[in-house]
Amino acid sequence: MTTWLITGGAGYIGAHVARAMAEAGERVVVFDDLSTGIPERLPREIPLVEGSTLDRAALDAAITEHGVTGIVHLAAKKQVPESVAQPLFYYRENLQGLEVLLGASAAAGVQHFVFSSSAAVYGMPDVDLVTEDTPCVPINPYGETKLAGEWLVRAVRRRRDDHLCVGGLAPPPRWSLTAGRSSAGAAARRGTGGRPWAGGAGAQSFNA
Repeated sequence: MTTWLITGGAGYIGAHVARAMAEAGERVVVFDDLSTGIPERLPREIPLVEGSTLDRAALDAAITEHGVTGIVHLAAKKQVPESVAQPLFYYRENLQGLEVLLGASAAAGVQHFVFSSSAAVYGMPDVDLVTEDTPCVPINPYGETKLAGEWLVRAVRRRRDDHLCVGGLAPPPRWSLTAGRSSAGAAARRGTGGRPWAGGAGAQSFNA
């Protein structure tokens, strides 16, 4: 059975994902810096490791101690105005944090990786319905870091295709937050490879 490390798992979305996966019988460990996460959102039986995705040593320790073989990466800074005011902070937290996490997962031989992107990658498209074919034109640093994160995950997937299966948060029937949340594990194992779904044409984004 896969043991899943959920980064940002004490956040609003992350806690729902962690709870749903645990209730479905998945082994779950939460990794969160608690800058916005709330430990009380989690059931007591789910282990919580406090740490930053920028901290390679903390990630290595958590992955090793809990025997992690799959990762659901939800941790990110996600306030658009703040990203405009502090672009370096957002690129460091969202993109460098992802890079450190991918390095730790590769070193540990983690087999499954699910990356949560955002509708912000599309910017403000002048269309009635946003699809995966809609051009990505982010208009703020937050959206830029999410799009760059997609590129980074795909590059790592190509490099480690025989070792790492990378999936996104995809719309039904592949993955749905509101219907069968715990199928995130199945989505990762299948390696959906599509753009991580953000759930709508507006500003809704699936991040902790």
